[in-house]
Amino acid sequence: MRELPNAVRRLWRFSAVTVAAVLAVGGYVFLVVGTFAVGPVPGWAWAVPAAIGGAALAVGLLLADALYKSWRFGLSEDAVEARWGVVSKSRAVVPRNRVQTVTTEDGPIDRWLGLSTITVHTAGARTPNLRIPHLETETVAWIRRELAGGFP
Repeated sequence: MRELPNAVRRLWRFSAVTVAAVLAVGGYVFLVVGTFAVGPVPGWAWAVPAAIGGAALAVGLLLADALYKSWRFGLSEDAVEARWGVVSKSRAVVPRNRVQTVTTEDGPIDRWLGLSTITVHTAGARTPNLRIPHLETETVAWIRRELAGGFP
């Protein structure tokens, strides 16, 4: 079983920092608007957004690292497999003979980091059976070639 690339940890940590910053800034905006609408707020209230942002940052960074450490994926002669989860452990196994379509997607941040997400679909299923996020572009191309039987 393989790990996700280290760039994924940076991406998920960046997401945690962004959420914490939005929460803190949103709290300060709420206080400023409240000051204009209602009047002065108590001095201690100005520390609350920073505390909320700090707590969100700590929890977000811990969850990002734990989720990164939990992700594993593999490709064998018989199947594609992925394992993930921090609180609730999940495992998906797709037999190679059931693979019908393999799709990839990458947003602007993924492209900047050289990452892509691969989704393996099976015949008869309405939803994707296996989605592996943020793999290196070369790894995605290799998995796609392997599952397509040599087609690009």
